[in-house]
Amino acid sequence: LFNRGDKENTVEAKVKEEGYEDALCFINENGVELSVKTSEPLAKEQVNLMKDTIVKTTGIAPSNIVIKGSQN
Repeated sequence: LFNRGDKENTVEAKVKEEGYEDALCFINENGVELSVKTSEPLAKEQVNLMKDTIVKTTGIAPSNIVIKGSQN
């Protein structure tokens, strides 16, 4: 059974484990949006690692994943 809330929480926890201060994950029928609090702009490698985590957790294709870094 697909439990959106559990998957969002899992993605957020895994991203925080990678050393990010905070993360917010939203999953809907269009895909996944992840907002990550960072002190620096996200590097392509960081984004790809997060996409891998999201794909493994949700089964959603990388093309349907949006990752944004916020520095506030």
